[in-house]
Amino acid sequence: NTDAENMYIIVSARAMNEDWAIIARAETKSAGQKMERAGASFVVLPHMMAGETVATAILNPRLSKAMRSDSCPNSRLTLGEAIVQEDSSLVAKSMQELGGRLGDLVLVAIETADGNLIMQPPGGQTFNPGDVIICADTQGDIQEVSLAASSTALAV
Repeated sequence: NTDAENMYIIVSARAMNEDWAIIARAETKSAGQKMERAGASFVVLPHMMAGETVATAILNPRLSKAMRSDSCPNSRLTLGEAIVQEDSSLVAKSMQELGGRLGDLVLVAIETADGNLIMQPPGGQTFNPGDVIICADTQGDIQEVSLAASSTALAV
């Protein structure tokens, strides 16, 4: 699709339902900005993303290898997110309290229920219902965090 066709789809979809998450693709940054103003929730710029990937591979080759590690997918560094539910065992707990129970998880950020983004939250930061935990680790540990955030499954 062209940027113009994608813009039409965005406007039509937003008119159908204001609550939909609309993900769009744009060829240029300016077209992406216009799509966001028209109602896109998120715009992907494939050419820009590819360029950033190439630049990262040149400037940080070991980081690039850790992020893609095709030879051993279970040890690949992965980013993930999990929404803390009301009945989660994480509610009112901090990373300090949880200790090593979440594997080797690296807590990247917490988006609080009111939309405030806390980058590199301190160990004493507590989890509340509706918070989004953004973390980095292997795929297995990210799945464990998602499970803990959604239920009382994690023994703390």
